[in-house]
Amino acid sequence: MAYRLNVSACILAKNNADTIERAVYSVVELCREVIVLDTGSSDGTDTLASRLGAEVHYSQWNDHFAEARNTAIDLCSSKWILMLDSDEELRSVPEFLEELLLDDAVGAYECRIHNVLEDGTISEHTFPRLFRNLPEVHYEGRIHEQVRPSIDKLGLKVTAAEIDIMHYGYQHNNQEKVDRNRELLAKDAQENGTNSFNAYHSAQTEFSSGNTVKAAELFEQALQTEEQLSIKQREFARLRLAQIALGNGQSNLVDSYLEFDSDSIQHAGFNSFLKAVNKVVQHDFQSAFALLEDERIRQSGMVPQKELDQLLTLCQSQLNNH
Repeated sequence: MAYRLNVSACILAKNNADTIERAVYSVVELCREVIVLDTGSSDGTDTLASRLGAEVHYSQWNDHFAEARNTAIDLCSSKWILMLDSDEELRSVPEFLEELLLDDAVGAYECRIHNVLEDGTISEHTFPRLFRNLPEVHYEGRIHEQVRPSIDKLGLKVTAAEIDIMHYGYQHNNQEKVDRNRELLAKDAQENGTNSFNAYHSAQTEFSSGNTVKAAELFEQALQTEEQLSIKQREFARLRLAQIALGNGQSNLVDSYLEFDSDSIQHAGFNSFLKAVNKVVQHDFQSAFALLEDERIRQSGMVPQKELDQLLTLCQSQLNNH
């Protein structure tokens, strides 16, 4: 691409000196402008971003992600906005991206977010990160904020695109981040009442901090009113509940959580892997080995490959001995 697209890359940052360069570098040659909104850094994040060509602005942090993102949006001058976090990087875009931006019927493109987890596995979800810069388009929500409702109200389409974003924020357990999310989710529940969306994200926070008892309670609560969750969120909740049940020795519950088919290779592969683990727990090595032949297991970034190899070796050994 010989010139920059009519896109403003938009990045929120606070004390992200260790990751901000990667984020800015990934978009600075693609986008017409890179806007970094700094909400109170004291580690030189703003200086690093500026050196790479980003336009840095400052705003007070008011415990409200939608407010911060909307402040950043107001600073953008391009026709489209690409929203990134400071612990992310844009990994790939389609060669025909410029043509996609000419489709007047589309208000946003869903990007594939690849979350690199602490154990090296990857979970994946999609989210509308590339969207039109229109006065009516804005984020809603104190935390786990959403931009899609405002796009839907305009009658514009939200469609998938082969745009990949890597997210590294879950690589290390950050207790400060966990505590912040708990506090904001609690405030959101006080303001809007507890709902499936809030319960789902609260469950993810508790799971990431190792509090599986609370996580299971919240995932179950989230699934009671499923219409507020996307299909992939419902699947993800069931996968986590199956993991928790396995960890608690509740083999009888695992298969009931995994009674779903998924269009996602990530989820389908992990589903088969967890079923196989459960069969091994039940000493049914023949069934476990059959499940492990599902090629989607090897393709799923959610499956720890080292554990997969160990499981295959165990099953083969047991079957050879019998």
